[in-house]
Amino acid sequence: MARRNHLGLAIAGLLAAAYTVLFSCASIQRWESFNGTLFDLGIMIQTWYNTGQGRLLEESVNLGIPASRFWLAHWEFIYIPLALFYKLAPRAETLLVLQSLFLAVGALPVYLLARDRLSSQAAGMAFAAAYLLYPAMHNTNLFDVHGIVFSTSLILYAFYFLDKERIGWFLFFAFWALLCREDVAVIWGMTGIYIALTRKKIKRGALLAVFAALWFGVFYSRHLWLVSQFATEVSEAAKAITRPSHWAYLEGGKLIWEKPIYLLDEHFLTILNAAYLFWLFVPLAFLSLGSPWTLAIVSPILLINLLSDWYPAHVIEYPYTATLTPIIFVSAIYGLANVLRTFQKRGMHEARIQQLRRIILAAVLLCSIVACAVKSNLRKMAEWKRTSHHEAIDRLAAGIPENASLSVDTILGSRTAERRELYAFPDHIDSVDYILYDFANHEFRLMTRTSFFLTPAKPVDEHIWRVLNDPNYGVVQYEDGVALFQRGYEYKTGLRNLAIAQQQEIGNPLAIAVNDTLAFLGYTWHTNTRYWDTFYYHFTLYWRATHPLSHGNGAQFLLSNGEAGFSSPHNPAFGLYPPSQWQPGEIVREEVYWEIRDGFAPGHVTVSLQFEQDGEAVKLFDF
Repeated sequence: MARRNHLGLAIAGLLAAAYTVLFSCASIQRWESFNGTLFDLGIMIQTWYNTGQGRLLEESVNLGIPASRFWLAHWEFIYIPLALFYKLAPRAETLLVLQSLFLAVGALPVYLLARDRLSSQAAGMAFAAAYLLYPAMHNTNLFDVHGIVFSTSLILYAFYFLDKERIGWFLFFAFWALLCREDVAVIWGMTGIYIALTRKKIKRGALLAVFAALWFGVFYSRHLWLVSQFATEVSEAAKAITRPSHWAYLEGGKLIWEKPIYLLDEHFLTILNAAYLFWLFVPLAFLSLGSPWTLAIVSPILLINLLSDWYPAHVIEYPYTATLTPIIFVSAIYGLANVLRTFQKRGMHEARIQQLRRIILAAVLLCSIVACAVKSNLRKMAEWKRTSHHEAIDRLAAGIPENASLSVDTILGSRTAERRELYAFPDHIDSVDYILYDFANHEFRLMTRTSFFLTPAKPVDEHIWRVLNDPNYGVVQYEDGVALFQRGYEYKTGLRNLAIAQQQEIGNPLAIAVNDTLAFLGYTWHTNTRYWDTFYYHFTLYWRATHPLSHGNGAQFLLSNGEAGFSSPHNPAFGLYPPSQWQPGEIVREEVYWEIRDGFAPGHVTVSLQFEQDGEAVKLFDF
């Protein structure tokens, strides 16, 4: 009999191991394909790196100065012991594997709790499988790395031992969960009330609730002190990144009592919230509702999510469900036990109760599978593809010394984070050792300015223009639209590195004589780039002077779809390497961004070059 009991646990363990392998691979693939950015994966990699170097919880991105996250952001003390593993294997993959492993082992307390509460190994395995299929957990696993995510399994272990009245082990896991982030104090505060009211352990529950309140109170007091220490501009940044829950944007809570009707109408009673609740509870066939006292433990966090005007708090694609997941599973197990107990009290035969239990467990598995297929971001794994452009970025990044300071395009931040001084472009672009910028980035680009105020940015804006025209920075290397600037590098040499291309770069080679002195050699069409709701066609064009050129940059492109057209300036090498300096035979590149307009879909656009306002235009290519 004991061997049969161990068999169920072994199966749950094997499922957890399979989950660890699958989600470690998926997380690494997402990172390798540049789907993890500086916010937040780059920040977390830098924090682990610095902690491993003895600079506890230090990062430099949020405030634009190296500072401990203890003062400026969440309390994620769990990173300190986990950094020991990073010290042994100092790679970003270490973080991603550890996060997947931590989530996977939560299947074991789920199995044990369900098996014991429902007196069924099958129930244990069903709930363990449902846990490993839970889409909200998948999505927290596949969205960078966050301290709060490590709390999910620790809370589950704590509740298993609480259920067994093994208080020492409960406190052990509760403490480690508390180290994951300050939010967990809310869970333990509500758990203390739960213990006092439902288990009649008033002293024990009160002590836990008071300790949790003190922990969160100290955190919040630190926030108030921090804001008081800064001047106005940085104070606003400090307020943004140290509010008690970071994701509770309710005008400091004033909306709750000043505009309650507005709050309910605009924030609470929404279709988005209805969908959010549906996808939280449907994978477990709404069984969590069968244990309302247990579910009430997460009511403060759930309420903050539902009332927030921070969109990610209203969907299951982000880590804000990490502390909800364990309580939803515990309450679902208790909920099923309550349902079966109700029918037992009404005199239902034991065989019928077992049959009902099997039906409900089958429903849980079916709901979990369907929800996983519809909402798990694991289905995006096929889209996370590493490209030659990613390879080029990594080659340039490898040339940046680890002890050098770096201001980096946010999309590239997670690939360059293992250093003490890392800043989000354009922070410190006048003082860092290196700047890494991707002109070919097609993602929605975010920038900061003294820090944390994220704003959208065009591919070429005033900040990168400032760097391009700064004689203190030269382009060390330029490859596939990615530029690496180094402070002190010879500026004129850098301009040639920026401007001069090689024949093998040309994706679509052509040979068009524009006039007696200039030839168009072809183009490379990159992925369209986005700015807000505007998209641009991004091309790299290639030119060659067949003889010395005397004209300036007065030419323009004409784009026509046969019925309408628009013009765009001709500026090879961003206008920094004028045609009068071109040497016959060398290939000069030009990055262009043409706004995608109505009627200018691919297959219908002709590109021409015109040297004079009313002069004849020379057709270059169609796309």
